[in-house]
Amino acid sequence: MKKTFYVALILSVAFFKATLFISPQQIVIYKATFVVSTTSDWTTLTFYNLTILSSNHSIIMGRDAPQLEYSISFNQIGISKKPYDGTNVTIKFDVKFSVEGISSLLIRKGDIGNTSLKVYDENRREIFSAFSIGHVPGDTTGLNPRTFYLPLFENLKLKQISLTRVLRKRLVLSFYYPWYGNPQNVYGSGILWHWEDIGYDSIGSSTHYPLLGSYDSQDTKVIEAHIKMYRGI
Repeated sequence: MKKTFYVALILSVAFFKATLFISPQQIVIYKATFVVSTTSDWTTLTFYNLTILSSNHSIIMGRDAPQLEYSISFNQIGISKKPYDGTNVTIKFDVKFSVEGISSLLIRKGDIGNTSLKVYDENRREIFSAFSIGHVPGDTTGLNPRTFYLPLFENLKLKQISLTRVLRKRLVLSFYYPWYGNPQNVYGSGILWHWEDIGYDSIGSSTHYPLLGSYDSQDTKVIEAHIKMYRGI
């Protein structure tokens, strides 16, 4: 008897195509230098309505502070050291950023030491400074939060770069539905899951016999093969 095998993925794969349009807009980018200094064992500076787009940094002081770590993201700068270490760490960040409306700064820090932020324009003129000194009275969280309002950068003589951003991109999204398990597959889930009445050329719970047989959806080789089939590779 001639057996016919179907190339079929016995899983639910849903996909759709969408076109995303973003109308042209002017983005004003400011360029400045942020200098962060801290003698606390940890500190974070979180910006609101201010987005850091790119940055370069250099450590001015405290490079050898024990367990020193620092990071910068789109809206936060963080510095940490060994607990209760009071080494003065100062880092200069040359940043490009954008603002939306009134922006503010939240400084958090440990219970020891101080944290400061100074902002300079391209002429090295100080245009903003904020200081968080010691413990915040009445604070029981250990975060010592202090909030500061940032200046209206639009009124400052910072370098401004106007960009026009237009995005026209066709999106193809897929959803891979892992549904089946086979205890005979040592690389899979190890359980029988949703397969019924498995035979040599038929499966009771499947209209067609899959090319890979009664596979296990958690086998990475199976997943890779299914994706290749779907993409037509």
